[in-house]
Amino acid sequence: DTDDAHGGALHIDRQVHALPGTGLLIVVHHQALKPLAEQPLGAAVLLPHPLGIGTGQDHPPVVHEVDVVAGGRFHLFYNGLRRLFGYKHLSFHPFPRKAHACFYLQPYRTLLCIWYNYSTLFSYNVQLLLCYNPNIRNPNMTGGSTMKIVVLDGYTENPGDLSWDELAKLGDVTVYDRTSYVEDPIIAERIGDAEVVITNKTPISKETIDKCPNMKLIAFLATGYNVADYNYAKEKGVLVCNVPTYGTACVGQYAIALLLEVCHHIGHHDKTVHEGKWANHIDWCYWDYPLIELDGKTAGIIGFGRIGQTTGRIAKALGMKVLAYDLYPNDSGKAIAEYVDLDTLLAQSDVVFLHCNLTADNEKMINKENIAKMKDGAILINNSRGQLIDEQDVTDALKSGKLGAAGLDVVYTEPIKADNPLLIAPNCIITPHMSWGAKEARQRIMDITVDNVKAYISGSPINVVNK
Repeated sequence: DTDDAHGGALHIDRQVHALPGTGLLIVVHHQALKPLAEQPLGAAVLLPHPLGIGTGQDHPPVVHEVDVVAGGRFHLFYNGLRRLFGYKHLSFHPFPRKAHACFYLQPYRTLLCIWYNYSTLFSYNVQLLLCYNPNIRNPNMTGGSTMKIVVLDGYTENPGDLSWDELAKLGDVTVYDRTSYVEDPIIAERIGDAEVVITNKTPISKETIDKCPNMKLIAFLATGYNVADYNYAKEKGVLVCNVPTYGTACVGQYAIALLLEVCHHIGHHDKTVHEGKWANHIDWCYWDYPLIELDGKTAGIIGFGRIGQTTGRIAKALGMKVLAYDLYPNDSGKAIAEYVDLDTLLAQSDVVFLHCNLTADNEKMINKENIAKMKDGAILINNSRGQLIDEQDVTDALKSGKLGAAGLDVVYTEPIKADNPLLIAPNCIITPHMSWGAKEARQRIMDITVDNVKAYISGSPINVVNK
């Protein structure tokens, strides 16, 4: 019988049970055991036949038997399961309710739980609970149906210096370097009947979700997930998860690198030396731009979470006074900076860093009105979100000298358009959204994404953004 109280799982208390439509049978010998040391509990798991049990074809099931020695010696049962399923596909699982032993059979997406009660030292009542997925798969049997995983734009995450091997252990993985950064029929074509879709900047629209009914998980290789219609995905029962933290150190470091490049133009001067300018110069040294010392100046950081605080600590180490604006001040932030309101930060800062999330309220927050509140000659640094600035207003401020310089790693539309006004703005350094790309950070993205898929398979998804 199906026990609805267990979410549709099958409560095993007799000898033979079938799971309709799955080709899976469980055979259990359930008895009171007296004495424990002499009475084994036998369990046989009948898995789908490699040639198609449950698909209407007439093939006998594959039978696996495991002997269990009672007396609480469930490690023997565990060892038996290891021999049957292989060590890498078997793991302990958090116990539901009062289960005393619980195992997750990864290739079969099945949770096997054992629990017992006893009235005397020598009298146990042992039961099994099988929590099953109605679309059970066996990726280790020839002819079995493996869970399909598609990576739509894997090149920026892994241009060749990382490995997809851990992901490949979870299913049949297809990796595309690139698909499309705009809505295109090729997105749905490549997803096909995949259950897990992994993307970074390839959009997953309502139309794509409708065309791919087998899709159950959209896993982002990033923190941002706005290119997916995550609300519609929720309506259709599709989970969307992200990588919430991976690049705190390297993004904070890069923000300071942009500032130091503004202050010293190291790249420019290196280029002129290699072009021969120093070798042919009348003086023993030269610089083509004013050099800026940061000690004693004020850094204002808008958005003072993990990355903002990392930037603040480095700025403080350079001798800068640090101001912060954030909707949620905290003690760790107070140890680094003085929290102020936005207008005060804009008015007092020599350098303004943007480290905030993009919301409907702060889109284009660095506009003509707020630039007017800033110090003359202030420096703007943005490696957060390009949509936080009004690009034409920033260009105009750079041309007029109201802004002394800008260091940007993001723009409103990416890749940057050829007619973006910032491309001809003076004193404007632009890099191609590379703050996040340190190998160490990308490895963390890979690891967390694999964990996200594993958690989905186990039935306990993590980092879900559309609950």
